[in-house]
Amino acid sequence: MALSTKNMKTSEGKLNKTINPGNVIGKVYDISLKPGYNPDSYYLVLNVETSPIDDFEGFYIDPSDESKGRHLGQVGRVRTSQYAYETKTLPSGVEVNRDENILKVLMTLAKAQNTIDALNEINADTIEEFVLEAKDVVCNNVYLNFCIAGKEYTNKDKYIAHDLYLPKLSGKKYAFSNDVDSVLTFDEKIHILPEKKKAAESLADFEPAPANSFDMF
Repeated sequence: MALSTKNMKTSEGKLNKTINPGNVIGKVYDISLKPGYNPDSYYLVLNVETSPIDDFEGFYIDPSDESKGRHLGQVGRVRTSQYAYETKTLPSGVEVNRDENILKVLMTLAKAQNTIDALNEINADTIEEFVLEAKDVVCNNVYLNFCIAGKEYTNKDKYIAHDLYLPKLSGKKYAFSNDVDSVLTFDEKIHILPEKKKAAESLADFEPAPANSFDMF
C-alpha cells in the first residue's frame, strides 16, 4: 500500500490556558489570602490574566454562569512571595510583621497601577478585612509587566506543573512594574525551582502539563 500525506490532517497544539513561569504582561483581577503552613501565616495570592490573545479560548470567567464569557488571556494564581508572611523574629534579631509586609506589597501594586490614593483611604481592623476592601482598588484593567517564577510539582495526573510566585528583587529590578525596563528578566536557572524527586524516580517518567490543565495549588 502506497503512503501519502494527501488529505491527512495533523493535530494542532493548543495554547495553554494557564500562565507559565516567565515574563508576561497581565492585570490583577482578584486577590486573596491563603493560609501558609505555619499557624497564622498567609500567602497573598494575585489572580492574574495576561493581555488578550487572538484566536484564544480561555477559561470561563464563572464556570457556574457561562453567560459571563471567557477570559481573553491566560490566567494564573501567583503568590506574591515564595514563602508565607508571618510575624516572627529572625535569627539576626530583626522582627518581621505579617500584616505590614502584606500591606507593603499591596502598596507597591497600587503605586504601579496609580491607585495608591484609593488604597490609602482604606481603614480596616484586620488584614483579612483590608484585603477584602483592597479588591475594589487593585483588581482592575491596568496591565503591568511581570516576572513570574515557579516551583515544580507533579500533579494528580502525573504531569509537571508549577506553583507560581513572584521572585525577590535583584539589582534594582522588580517582579512587577508599569515600566518594562524595571522588571526582572526571567531566567529558568534562577526562577524555576526543580521538584525534589525520590531516587527511584526520573524526570523522564513525567510529561509537561497538558494545555488545558489548571491544577495550580
